[in-house]
Amino acid sequence: MALEYKSWWRFGLDNYLLMFDLYHHRDDLSEGEIYSYIRKNRADDSKTARYIFGQLTKLKFIQQVPGSSSYYEVMHLPRLIVEFLEREYRFTSAKEIKLYLDEIDSLRQDLEVAFRNGNEVRIESYLIDIANNIEKLRQSSSGNRIAITNKVSEVKINEGHESTAVRYERLLDIMERFITPIQEMIKVDDSLDRSLQQLENLLQYAKKEYVFDRGQRDKIKRVALHIPRLRYDLVLAFQESLEEITPLLDKFQNNRFGRGVTKILRIVDKEGVKAIEDILETLSLPTTRIKSERMDDHKVSEFLQQVKNYTPKPPPKVQHHQEDISKPFVFNQDQLIFEFNSVLPVGDTLSWVCEQYEGKEISTLLEIYKFLFDNSKEHFFSNSRKKYKIANYIVSTHPLTIKELS
Repeated sequence: MALEYKSWWRFGLDNYLLMFDLYHHRDDLSEGEIYSYIRKNRADDSKTARYIFGQLTKLKFIQQVPGSSSYYEVMHLPRLIVEFLEREYRFTSAKEIKLYLDEIDSLRQDLEVAFRNGNEVRIESYLIDIANNIEKLRQSSSGNRIAITNKVSEVKINEGHESTAVRYERLLDIMERFITPIQEMIKVDDSLDRSLQQLENLLQYAKKEYVFDRGQRDKIKRVALHIPRLRYDLVLAFQESLEEITPLLDKFQNNRFGRGVTKILRIVDKEGVKAIEDILETLSLPTTRIKSERMDDHKVSEFLQQVKNYTPKPPPKVQHHQEDISKPFVFNQDQLIFEFNSVLPVGDTLSWVCEQYEGKEISTLLEIYKFLFDNSKEHFFSNSRKKYKIANYIVSTHPLTIKELS
């Protein structure tokens, strides 16, 4: 039987607190536990607990655990929704972020193959999946920042009256598990930057390839615009998390050091210096060692010996006032429009451009071709493709006929 989505959403909205309790239950749910959660969160007293239990199973919020008739589990769809809602408030480890990056890398490779084969169905599918993974990564990073902020606030309030040492360890654990590894990932030229740069390069290449297919070009552009926003949000979330947790960590660390010194001084005052001899032996005190006339790195030493007697060669002279200095070619737009208007209509625009500007760079020829296309008032493409040999390149496209310029 198909799921009735209107009833499903209405029931979920009326019983959303019940959904959260069922989701957070650690083990399989017995009927008694489900009824207990229902009575705790029932919003409408006119509906019995048995009716709500029946709706939970009928609308597929819960299902029986395989092999058991008295235990239930939360089904996939409500679990996904609760996870999405709570993602804003839960920690995301560097391993989870790495999984998103690996998936984006895999999709990028598949997208590259699809571009090469011209498979537009797969191109569209891979673009959607890449955009979804980028958004998941961005939301996870933002959720990490909120979760860290909430945790720091809890530690500051200290409702449980925990010691400074315990609170320091809690913050240090967050720092080591959720902030420091991400710091390594977002460094320039590290895994995150490389993955996003490779994807950005591919999409930039694709936009040029599909310059005349406006629908496909817009889809590619939309995905490409996600990348700078992701970069910005990742760095911002990391910086704000670091600014939130570092001052409190430093405060607790100084507090612990002060308490430790006070405790040692009290022992010395009562029992004398001999009472802390064992402590002094295990203390890691800073030491200084002077090195002179010696270098441990033999490669650096050998290099410096070579540099010592090095005499640089004079730089080459710049030849001024030479007449053979070539200037880059820039086509005259007004002259191009005048010449093109004089031969209208043109049945094969790219062939005309190649003949008129023979010997020019392929980038210049395509730039002129694009200019004519953008300024055409009446044009159409032929049904069959044609290959054009331009210098060392083969360009395959549908011949463009232009009847009139705008």
